[in-house]
Amino acid sequence: EQYENDVTTCHEYIRQGESYELCLTNQLEATVLRKPPTKAIPQQGQGSAKDPFGLYKILRKHNPAPFAAFVNFNANNKKDHKDPPSQSASIAICCSSPERFISVKPLKDNDEEDNATNGNRNNNKISYQVEAKPIKGTVARYKKNYDWENCATPEEITQDLRIALDLQQDVKNRAENLMIVDLLRNDVHRVCQPGTVHVPKLMDIESYATVHQMVSTIRGTLQQEQASTPSTVSSKTSATNGSTGDKNAMDALIACFPGGSMTGAPKLRTTELLHDLEQGANRGPYSGCLGYISLDGSMDMNIIIRTAVMTPGDSDSSNTEKDDDSWKISIGAGGAITYLSDSEDEYEEMLLKARAIRESVQTWYNNDDNDSDDGSDEVVNQETDATPPFSKVVGSASSTPNQ
Repeated sequence: EQYENDVTTCHEYIRQGESYELCLTNQLEATVLRKPPTKAIPQQGQGSAKDPFGLYKILRKHNPAPFAAFVNFNANNKKDHKDPPSQSASIAICCSSPERFISVKPLKDNDEEDNATNGNRNNNKISYQVEAKPIKGTVARYKKNYDWENCATPEEITQDLRIALDLQQDVKNRAENLMIVDLLRNDVHRVCQPGTVHVPKLMDIESYATVHQMVSTIRGTLQQEQASTPSTVSSKTSATNGSTGDKNAMDALIACFPGGSMTGAPKLRTTELLHDLEQGANRGPYSGCLGYISLDGSMDMNIIIRTAVMTPGDSDSSNTEKDDDSWKISIGAGGAITYLSDSEDEYEEMLLKARAIRESVQTWYNNDDNDSDDGSDEVVNQETDATPPFSKVVGSASSTPNQ
């Protein structure tokens, strides 16, 4: 009911001209009791099924994605910290993101498509390509977690292709995607040479283990006026002030953050509206970005979606012993609301996006995956030893019951 009311509010904002599209999100939270793992940090690709790396290995298997990532900041050895909390953050991010936020990479001589649009024929000068790949439009595949290449029958393939085609032709999803493409074209243009920003793929369908998704690709050539490799440290002429000069990876990141696919359009006003709709809840790492910046000027960042964020203990609890023996797990999910959005459909899409991560947490929790260590550590839930209690919803639908 609360989610339906929030969608109605989004419709009213759109009707009043306050926004075109709002990415409304929620976060499922659970606290899982544990015993401390035997290893503080995974070594040589190993990890206990009771530590964050054990969950990440299961997530990689159940929901493989091209921009998956694992980051662990002291989440395994909280009790050993002697520094103040501000100097020793404890958090682990188990991410299976299918979405590239933004990348910067050197253009090669054989990149004919982009060389044709970059307007630069000086072979002694390194040109850099900026690319964004927003996702808007998600639908479940005919079968989930299925080996489509080896096991699918002709009938199953036909049904699955029909689902993908329906997504590609859906008016509402196409409108979502097009608005974010327009937003990111504007963001990318702020750091690119005039006339180089283009869309080589518009509303293309990409298929993953559990879902089909509508993905567009925006590219441009990073603005360069000197024949030198850009530093990864932000230049004197920032991307945010509109001045000319060399631009680098940090300028591109600043110009485009936060990712438009996780805000809506227009970006600034929509984030203000979302802050109220989501009741001021902090999204944390969810809907941010994770990746690398290289010394050669390259960068690749994902959008942090399809992700479990883990912290030791319950930050709301004053019981230190309890904190040391539990994991707080948060899973963010949401969807873009346009004037054509139906609240029930949007709610089902939100649950679909969270499903693979919830099921991976369930497997990790029960320690029943073949790739996980079977160790002696026992995971016990406060309420039941069968299912992690994802009963707390933070964000717009805070009163939504567990699904």
